[in-house]
Amino acid sequence: IVIGRRGMNAFKRFFMGSVSKLVLEHAPCDVAVVKTDHGPEVQHDASVADVKKAEEIERQRRIEEHGQRSAAVAEFEKQLEADPSLLKKEKRKLRHVISLEKAEREGSVTVSVGEKDEEHP
Repeated sequence: IVIGRRGMNAFKRFFMGSVSKLVLEHAPCDVAVVKTDHGPEVQHDASVADVKKAEEIERQRRIEEHGQRSAAVAEFEKQLEADPSLLKKEKRKLRHVISLEKAEREGSVTVSVGEKDEEHP
């Protein structure tokens, strides 16, 4: 996995969370984190108060989302302790989804019926 990093300071990262850190800590494969430059500054028509209000709403949303992700990870870890083969099953599902997405991009879909695969354009 190759993922970008915006280079936030520790204070911003604490409040906004870090997707790259989450991926780095939980991915079952190697992860390369690439620091990217900030995009160009954009002029906005909103007032400073409107921007601060929007930032606070977004901060609260991210805090809630982080809590939900943490709870989901904790739940998955409990399930994994109870059934160690669960990780293998989840990887298999993910590979299947990825192969379907690839087939869709290429314009064909492989339908599995029993032991036969049929190609449909």
